Amino acid sequence: MSRCATLLALFLVTLTVAPAQAQSRGTVTGVVTDSDTGEPLIGANVALADLNIGTATDRDGRYRFEAPPGTHSLVASFVGYQAARVTISVAAGETIERDFALLEDLVGAGEVVVVGTRGAGRTVVDSPVPVDVISPADLQSTGQIETSQILQALVPSYNAPQASITDGSDHVRPATLRGLGPDQVLVLINGKRRHTSALVHVNGSVGRGSTGIDLNAIPASAIERIEVLRDGAAAQYGSDAIAGVINIILKDRVGFDASVNYGQYLSSVERGYGSGEGLLPGEGADTFSFDDPGETGYELIGAPENETYTDGQTIEGHLGYGVPVGEGGTVYVSAQGRHRGFVNRAGLDPRQQFYDGFVGTVSEQDFDRENHRYGNGEFDELSLFANGAVPLRGAQLEAYAFGGAGYREGLTGCFYRRSLDNRTNRALYPDGFLPKINAKVRDISGAGGLRGSVGEWAFDLSETLGTNAFTFDITDSHNASMDNSPTDFDAGTLGFTQATTNLDVFRSVNVGTSSPLTVAVGGEFRYENYTIDAGGASSYLDGGVPVRDGPNMGASTAPGSQCFPGFQPQSQQDQSRTNVGAYIDLDNRITSRWLVGAAGRFETYSDFGTTVTGKLSTRFELTDALALRGAAATGFRAPSLAQAWFTSIATNFIDGVPFEVGTFPVESEVARALGAQDLDPEKSRNLSAGVTFNRAEVSVTADGYLIEIDDRITFTENFTSDAVAAFLRDRGINASGGRYFTNAVNTRTLGLDVIGRYGRALGPGTARFTAALNVNNTEVTNTNDDGVIEAPAELQALDQPALVDRVRVGDFELAQPDSKLLLQANYDLNAWSFLVRTNRYGEVTSRATADPIRDQTFEAKWLTDLEVAYAVRNGIRLAVGANNVFDVYPEKQFKQNSFNGIFPYNGFSPFGFFGRFVYTRLSVRL
Repeated sequence: MSRCATLLALFLVTLTVAPAQAQSRGTVTGVVTDSDTGEPLIGANVALADLNIGTATDRDGRYRFEAPPGTHSLVASFVGYQAARVTISVAAGETIERDFALLEDLVGAGEVVVVGTRGAGRTVVDSPVPVDVISPADLQSTGQIETSQILQALVPSYNAPQASITDGSDHVRPATLRGLGPDQVLVLINGKRRHTSALVHVNGSVGRGSTGIDLNAIPASAIERIEVLRDGAAAQYGSDAIAGVINIILKDRVGFDASVNYGQYLSSVERGYGSGEGLLPGEGADTFSFDDPGETGYELIGAPENETYTDGQTIEGHLGYGVPVGEGGTVYVSAQGRHRGFVNRAGLDPRQQFYDGFVGTVSEQDFDRENHRYGNGEFDELSLFANGAVPLRGAQLEAYAFGGAGYREGLTGCFYRRSLDNRTNRALYPDGFLPKINAKVRDISGAGGLRGSVGEWAFDLSETLGTNAFTFDITDSHNASMDNSPTDFDAGTLGFTQATTNLDVFRSVNVGTSSPLTVAVGGEFRYENYTIDAGGASSYLDGGVPVRDGPNMGASTAPGSQCFPGFQPQSQQDQSRTNVGAYIDLDNRITSRWLVGAAGRFETYSDFGTTVTGKLSTRFELTDALALRGAAATGFRAPSLAQAWFTSIATNFIDGVPFEVGTFPVESEVARALGAQDLDPEKSRNLSAGVTFNRAEVSVTADGYLIEIDDRITFTENFTSDAVAAFLRDRGINASGGRYFTNAVNTRTLGLDVIGRYGRALGPGTARFTAALNVNNTEVTNTNDDGVIEAPAELQALDQPALVDRVRVGDFELAQPDSKLLLQANYDLNAWSFLVRTNRYGEVTSRATADPIRDQTFEAKWLTDLEVAYAVRNGIRLAVGANNVFDVYPEKQFKQNSFNGIFPYNGFSPFGFFGRFVYTRLSVRL
């Protein structure tokens, strides 16, 4: 740590000589315009590719910045246009004027990207690894207000299912890239590492046992564009970049912009199961009590009926304003407010609600059977984001800062507690109750730094700080073991803080090859802190009051707030670690057609030691249009502090039966006694190979990949045998089961990405067509002949034969789509814009805990989106559209898996289970 501080201090001293050098610099200036209209392009980027320094154009499309003497490659770029490049020679005190007239880029191949390269001016088509750019127009065209769902609609290898009744995961959705884990993709903001959420995904969602980024804390209305690097990049960026990197670029425009989005679900679907629907072999119409007239459940809920839903109302308002600062600087500030109403696709509850002889406020026949909430929860969010860069006089130096703060409050339902349950205090809730998680998510981030050049070296020195807090408040609940129990609880707070210091320096060196060698070296110091704060005493204590009445009077009751017992004082954590890393990144065009890159990285963590990773990449142009590319890399992902230290006791439903399951840190005495070992980093090997084809109107890329990962970190099974329950009871632990994190799983992922784009003038307008395909298969490679990962001896002695059972193995292999196909057509005609997009989501399979016969594969589905937009006048645009316009739903689950028909759809559905969504959007830019 002291060495890093010394290095930074010496570097800052070096900067003080820069003003003296400024007198020998020249000036580069000019105008950037649209080649067709001649209109100035506001906010276009102009930079020296060899030093990665430059500026953005002002309201008149003009740019101006200082440059050191020498020969440089000057690049002008703007989203939606082909980048232009010229070579300039700058002399001391000289002013060079270069104007650019940029051509529209109909296929996106000429977009300049930041991610995957340390230099400037690299375009999508020039990259040796696959990079997608999501433009501002694409961001707006989905009708979604959540960033994660926008990526789901536009990136075929991205998966963001919308499971329900998964505790905190209902509020911070897990999402994946290339079928890997939510924590195996790195997220950057303006090229700087983003902090993760404090939440661990603990229940039956995709990514169970992982910690990921809360992408929805970054409002889409504050984003200029998104770059998605679909290749392992740990050697370049460090931990988490096994599947790839998502780089979110914030708006930095000048002027006023605002937007209002409103939408809701408008859907019709049959609610309920017919007597012959959802049956397994051997089951008949009399298997379930809600199948046929005359049966008890059927008489309570009636026959299946077609229901029309108008729910999930969403509204987002955005205000943004950017002002020019100095010569070429900007400061942009935006504020957002978002609201979403809850969505409910639960079936009616056919179960008996009251024990015989008990009379509630309503009768069994009059009870409202829509007693669950199964679908998206409601939330309200306010956020403020800012992004700015200011050139400093007297030197080629720029100060920049960006960040945001957001507060989101959400409400989701849990399992309904019936009146007859032992978990219900009937004096307080005579008819039963639906406890809810009222989550409060606070997210704050900020980054600042200096970038510029000293002599022939360019540099970027930055500090990034991010913090995330997730508070579990439980409402409409109670602690059944207490008399005079409150109904609202503070169940505790999870917290995560990350501070990252980066120093990156780079230059170009003439080595006699076709172009100069780009050399980038840098260092990183990162501090992380993870906390668990206990909830209020009533949220976790055992009041000792047994069941007060009914047939089970005198039996014990579950302690703590129903739905989510609070974190106990013994669960509190305050854990920190540090990390120091250093890297070197080289790339060089050896010949005019052959590009080669190499990167290496060394990292050392205070809690588990050191790791070294490397990457080689290459691209070879067979012709001006056709090229081959490929990469080989090793990677790693450090175990998160949450995975090392998360502790709780919470209710888990296993085949509809509630268990109080404890999660124990691997360092704890209990976990050690159950066979836990220290967590190690995940280790990966990535291979990719592809071909690119690009001409003026056509762009095609195809990339195959192989990703092998050893020691993937996941939850063990929930160990709930009688022997485990006795083991915990003997140690004074009030839980009927236990689990911990483990490096148990090795996987091999094979996949293919194919993306084709075509654009041309069509009649009086312009047409663009996109086709994108991802095919993906993951296999767990270290299972035994029974398809499970064997438990250590400590667990086998407690009647637990599997450390990771077949169901969790299936979560890795089968729970994400085996393929996804995107087809999109855009047509722009004067003031009108038309869009048609369809996504085909491939099969997913959900394995059942109780019996393999209940495993279910859900077939592929096509979902189609439409949008029509009209430019009312210059800068004002109105759009109307519909997502899933044909109101497609996934198949219903087998009745055996549907919790008495209450949960008809499976949470692994990659597109949710909510039906058609209609929306309108008004946007203004002045």
